[in-house]
Amino acid sequence: MFWLFLACSPDPLPTDSGHTGAPLPTDCVADLTDGAAASPRFGQANGEVVFRDLSGYAWLSGAFLDGPEVRSQVETEREGACRLLEYAPSTCDPGCSGTQLCRDSVCVDLPRRVAAGTLTLTGPLELTAEPDGIKGYFVDSEAEVEATAPLRLTGTDGPDVPQFEARTCPVTAPRRVGDWDAALADRSPGADVTLRWSNPLPEARIRLRMTTGVATHGGISPAELECEASDTGELTLPGRFLDALYAEGWACGECGNNDLVRYRSGTIGETSTAFTSESVTTFYHIPR
Repeated sequence: MFWLFLACSPDPLPTDSGHTGAPLPTDCVADLTDGAAASPRFGQANGEVVFRDLSGYAWLSGAFLDGPEVRSQVETEREGACRLLEYAPSTCDPGCSGTQLCRDSVCVDLPRRVAAGTLTLTGPLELTAEPDGIKGYFVDSEAEVEATAPLRLTGTDGPDVPQFEARTCPVTAPRRVGDWDAALADRSPGADVTLRWSNPLPEARIRLRMTTGVATHGGISPAELECEASDTGELTLPGRFLDALYAEGWACGECGNNDLVRYRSGTIGETSTAFTSESVTTFYHIPR
């Protein structure tokens, strides 16, 4: 049997910690997310099961994989908590199979979904999800979530994933300081942009992935910006990465949304799949 227990104590968080309402459990320990760790953590999980709270609407979704995600873009530069990912078209001879990706003239195996059993979430909200025809999970609810208890995820025996129990703790969304949209729109070429929020949660982490209009409409973006860090209340986006991200222009209409994600996470047994609780603050920028 696989298991993970992430301990939560009933002590309340300080009032400026990012939570409102009833006190939340604290002292959560997680395999993937040590809030004090300074180094970014990119692409460590073999799939992810995510609980996302959107204040009145929540869902549980995800899939188990037999390896880490493989993307068309490759990391070309890193600065601070962020990295630049870029795509260069490549040809493989002989051609790759349907389960491979041609990257740098080499066929790279894509991770495969593995079959788990029924997933059950308990805590501030109860949800049950069965695997669909492609071994994925999705279930949602319009219930108002009272984040007053740790989240517990259990799974029954599946063909590839034995039964397990995992826990993590809920989070609330960052409260932005200033106008992030305007900061991006008004910046000069090469200038950094720092996003700040008033309610940092040191026990949690934040992540952000910014892409282009090409990717939001089914294509492959020539560049993406990805950041991951401990939650200190601010995140600086390197100006030269933003320049590269928007260098090819914007190829669609009103689709410039970006999600700053606050999260807490741990791994599900020996699968290396992450069980993550997250909440988001969305901002918009369409380069002109």
